[in-house]
Amino acid sequence: MNVSVNDELSNDMSIETPTFGIDPTSVIKSLKEEFDINHVMVEGGPATAISFLKKRLVDRAIIVKAPVAFGKPVPSKMSKRLMVNAGLECIGHYKNAGGDEIECWVRSGDDWPSEDGKLTSWP
Repeated sequence: MNVSVNDELSNDMSIETPTFGIDPTSVIKSLKEEFDINHVMVEGGPATAISFLKKRLVDRAIIVKAPVAFGKPVPSKMSKRLMVNAGLECIGHYKNAGGDEIECWVRSGDDWPSEDGKLTSWP
């Protein structure tokens, strides 16, 4: 994957995210130790996503960009550089029938979780 030199931020891992009192690493460790949970789906806004990405805790990500214009947009600070710095690579992208742009990212060296390996079979 090539990262454009004109990405908004030159070092996305330095993005400041709010502190919610919960460290993503501690959450993952507790789930494993207390409940033997090995896979977690995390949903949230950009601050939540960035906190997990900065700790390199993400193995797969699906980024959906809806064709919506806001009067006063708030930048998410999600970028290709952030994803690459988190150890992920984009293995494909497509548009769905509603016009959403969907990017599929996976930990470098891992496979996409589908029986045939094609993006169209999962999600």
